[in-house]
Amino acid sequence: MYTQPEELVESGSPEIVEAAREVVGSEANPHQKALLIYNFVVNHLRYEVQEDEMGALWALKNGVGDCSEYSYLFVALCRAAGIPARIQAGFAFHADSGTVENGHMWAEYYLEGYGWIPVDAAWKMFDQIDHRHLSSIQSVPEIPYANYLFNQTAGKKPSDKQTVQLKQISVSTFPDGSFAETVLDAVQRVKPVEFGVFVGKILGAKILFPSDVEAVESKVLDSKIHVQRALDSWEKSSLTALKYASTALKEANEALKGVLAVVLKAFIVYVGLCLLLAFLILSLTRRGAQIPNSTTHNNVFRQLS
Repeated sequence: MYTQPEELVESGSPEIVEAAREVVGSEANPHQKALLIYNFVVNHLRYEVQEDEMGALWALKNGVGDCSEYSYLFVALCRAAGIPARIQAGFAFHADSGTVENGHMWAEYYLEGYGWIPVDAAWKMFDQIDHRHLSSIQSVPEIPYANYLFNQTAGKKPSDKQTVQLKQISVSTFPDGSFAETVLDAVQRVKPVEFGVFVGKILGAKILFPSDVEAVESKVLDSKIHVQRALDSWEKSSLTALKYASTALKEANEALKGVLAVVLKAFIVYVGLCLLLAFLILSLTRRGAQIPNSTTHNNVFRQLS
């Protein structure tokens, strides 16, 4: 479903196919291919609000567009390069509290073993999305975003206006405080884990301990999935929701322990290498100091002669 052309995502167009081929080149790794496509979209397009959704092919040819064109072009190029990709539409906020009147669009691409990875090229976000992006539609909508029924015989022509508000609430807002606290704990524990994975990768943990890093990333992903399931099931069954939330917290705690172990092991390896290097340098320095100076020996020999 997410590999074929569709309206506004003309991934089968010769121009899109050729552009994807030039951007990706000989790269075979799907993640690197997606990164190359993202960089191309960000550099090729200039942000300019459009009255209508113009689509991927139009964006490629004209080099301008808003969040829709950024997303359509990224998805179309990914599909042309053999990467499953889809549109996400909803609302996005710049702060934790506020009101917006216009919708927002971003994209996702699929990686085997990881799932759907978010990309908001218009907001310069690759492999990440913040909690202020609220999705309501996946892929290109087949129906308008909203449907209205007007019964009007006279007067001004009706117009529609949407307003979406985001505001912070406390745990006490929920009837079952334990559920909200568990979800909050799980989410808060994931953040330092993701930072630890980032630090670990800088230290080379992905190369030194690839299976350990993958295990931590898998736990993080599982925790996020169970948080989402907890939220989705809360209205239907509070017991099921709490069960999912508890599982998410357990997985987040395991991921936190795992990432601390990975970072520690990587740090120990680097400290050991630094000590070994220092020992080698010291040994070479001492050996150099012990080698007799040939010029001095020649002078002494001449004096004795």
